[in-house]
Amino acid sequence: MTFGNGRFVTAGDSGTISTSPDGAAWTIINSGTTDNLKSVAYGNSRFLAVGDNGMILTSMDGSIWTKMTSGTTVDLTTVTYGKNLSAGQGGFVAAGDSGMILTSADGAIWTKKNSGTNDNFTSITYGNSQFTLVGNSGDYAGSGGEIFSSSDAGEWALKRTGDYCSLSYVTYANNVYIALGEGGASDGIVLTSPDGASWIKQTPIEEYILYSAVFGNNQFVGVGDGGMIATTLDGVDWTPQNSGTSKILSSVAYGNNTFVAVGRFGVILSSTTDNSAIRQSPSNKTNNGMKITIVKNRISVLWSASLVRNPSSMDVFTVSGKRIYSAPVMANNGRIAVSAADFPTGKLLVSITDANKRVLTSAFFLTK
Repeated sequence: MTFGNGRFVTAGDSGTISTSPDGAAWTIINSGTTDNLKSVAYGNSRFLAVGDNGMILTSMDGSIWTKMTSGTTVDLTTVTYGKNLSAGQGGFVAAGDSGMILTSADGAIWTKKNSGTNDNFTSITYGNSQFTLVGNSGDYAGSGGEIFSSSDAGEWALKRTGDYCSLSYVTYANNVYIALGEGGASDGIVLTSPDGASWIKQTPIEEYILYSAVFGNNQFVGVGDGGMIATTLDGVDWTPQNSGTSKILSSVAYGNNTFVAVGRFGVILSSTTDNSAIRQSPSNKTNNGMKITIVKNRISVLWSASLVRNPSSMDVFTVSGKRIYSAPVMANNGRIAVSAADFPTGKLLVSITDANKRVLTSAFFLTK
């Protein structure tokens, strides 16, 4: 996920692209592909998404997307925008499996670069006048997670961490690099560096694995396993926050004074810049999966039994994340009705959870 041109843009499986101006209201976009999309970035007044089979898409506004010729069928997993490419100009750098690195000044014409490795790259960032890549050779015990750096995306230097780990994400801001991944005991691993060359292993957040982090409002916000959201000033000391979900969170972005995190089963969370009011928004899928009607101060929720069966609980939240209703429920052919007499007016969120912890959510407006 990324933020640019006044909107958040997510890219995912089966070519799914969604956009939102605020992290709350989302629009599904026709990307023109069914290939899985792995990463999206913004730069040079355009969005660029990459994915399986060498797929590259560009868009000026996030709504109309055009396929580009990448010159490869290798899966591309990450992309960023930075300066000082080999031609001395800014541009995009995409990377993927088998050591694949591509560069482009405009997102249309791409050039392969020699990475000097067959590692599978997982994440790239630009900062402190250099590109930094993380990847995995598969030989964790022999090499540990691997980190590559380059000033121009043409010549790359390898730095092995020496730790038994698999690195999945890297970012730079506030004069520090942060790399995230999984350690040998399936615990999270956090590495920090002031220069991208010398890395220090930090204490992970309990047993949680962080998959993504972003810097905004003078802090980093990381997201990961079990709905984990944690904040830090420097990547060293992390403070867990209450996300209100146990679903895996895979990506986070910052824009318009708002943090937005997305994850499994269509969960979308957003927060004000002080991270004090996390609210859950419906995904496009859950909007299609639930129908909410309000008649005579009673809320009626209808859904497909193929999505959630034998529901065990129903919760209602305000947009600030405050739970105002929670009760065990029994469904009548995929329908639940509860009294809304004591609910406040305005935008609310209803959540249905079944015995297998599957969750459907959707927002609605209540007027009286």
